[in-house]
Parts: sequence; structure tokens; C-alpha cells
Amino acid sequence: SAMSGSPETLPPELEREIFELAVRVHPSVAPNLLLVAHRVHVWIEPILYETLIILVGAPSEPPPAILQAFQSKPASFFRTHVRNLLLHYDRHAKQFPAILSRCSGTVNLAVLGQARHSLLAPLGAMKLQRLAVHMQALFGPKHIDLTLPCFATLTHLNIMNSDEDRITAEDFASLPALTHLHLFQCRALMDAVLLRCHALKVLVSTWAFPPEIPELRSLIQDPRVVLVHLWAHRRSSIEDWKAGTEGRPDLWSRADLFVAKRHGRIDPGKWSVVGQFSFS
Repeated sequence: SAMSGSPETLPPELEREIFELAVRVHPSVAPNLLLVAHRVHVWIEPILYETLIILVGAPSEPPPAILQAFQSKPASFFRTHVRNLLLHYDRHAKQFPAILSRCSGTVNLAVLGQARHSLLAPLGAMKLQRLAVHMQALFGPKHIDLTLPCFATLTHLNIMNSDEDRITAEDFASLPALTHLHLFQCRALMDAVLLRCHALKVLVSTWAFPPEIPELRSLIQDPRVVLVHLWAHRRSSIEDWKAGTEGRPDLWSRADLFVAKRHGRIDPGKWSVVGQFSFS
């Protein structure tokens, strides 16, 4: 009772809501909160796995701690809880196909860097909504096929290198849910995409030189087009992706805002730099 000085206890559902909110608003407090009590650990640990960023370096470097969790937790844990997954790939990252297989509930996937082996097979069980990737990381030297079931729900596709010789507007038109597309310096492909992809709402193009160049001027007559000037800073692509998973402004949300303005309040002949991003 209050007279005896014992502390008041909160209803469990309210207590859980408070802890979950604390972790979402201030992720840095998570390690301490995990130690408060077993029930708190059970509540908040899944939140920590909703978004995973796995950067694997040279073989001499210690593996990221997250890779140890893949050994100790059941596969169902990752399938159930991981929704956003970023892998920074290099030739030493042999674990990535196994990681992708376990995280089959992922809806937002980014694979940065060049892959030595195809990562397509582990994507089979996914229903992706957002994908950022070098196409070679998925298909290797094989024919690019975007009609596979894992791409049927894809709304946002970020092609992070110039694949103009390997991919066509027909490939993008085969994606039934696609509304947002990013291409890297693919001038001829952009014209075809705008012509063929009628459901497309936003086409972002990153360029390494100022887009005032005359050959780009005809593109900006289409209100769906947003041009971005590339600044070489590799980390920014990871930070931008992470911002999007947290509901903060990212490349896509800024492009959406700019396209909305083009439809209404700004000169249709004006283009805008929506940010400084690297997609390497």
C-alpha cells in the first residue's frame, strides 16, 4: 500500500509501451534497458533487430557482433523481426547469402558494393517493397529478370550503378507496383523509362557533373524527374538509407516533396539538387 512505502506498479501493457517508445526514440539507451529485467529484454530486443546494418571488412578484422547473433538465435527470430536490412558487400562477405536466407521477412533491402557471387537465390522468399542494389550483386553476369516473385511488390528501386547496357525500360515496366526509380547517369534509358512506365511517380537521376548540360534539359520537362548532383562521400548513402527507415527525410521523401511542388508551385523548367548522396 501507499502507507507502507511500497512503490506503485504500472500495468504491464503500459510499462511495455513506455520501454518500447524509449528504445525507438533513444536507441542508445537500449543496452542499459536490456538489463533492467527479463520481461523488458523480451519486449525491446525484437525492436533492435527491425533494422540491421551489417558492414563486413577485411578478413583480418573481427566480425560484426551481429554475425554472432545469427549463430545463437533461431532462424525464426530473424524471419519474424528483421524488416530493414543493409549489407555492405565485399569479396570477403561469404556470410551474406545465409543472412539473407534467415531474414526472409525483409521488405527494405540495400546491398552496397560489388558482389563476387549472385545473391538472388536467398531473395526468393522475400516480398520486397524497397530495394537499393548493384544489379550484378543479384544477377552476376546472368540475364536480369525483374519478373521474379520477390520483385512483384517492389515500389522503390534504387539502381546504384550504371547498368544501361544490361537493363531496359521493359524490365522496369514489368514491375507491377513500381512508383519510384533511381538511375545513375543513364540518359538514354531515362527517356525510355518515362515513356514506358506509366505508373511511375518519381524518377531520380544522379549525375557526377552539373545537370545544366543541354542534353538533360528535355528531361526536366517531365514533372516526375528529379536530378541530383553526386558528391563522393560513401557513408552518406548508408546514412540516407538509415534515415528513411527511421521516418526521417531521405532521398525518396525529398524527391516526393520536390515532385509535388513541381506539379503546383515551382517553375517546370527548374530542377533541384535534393541532397548530396553517393551510391557507390
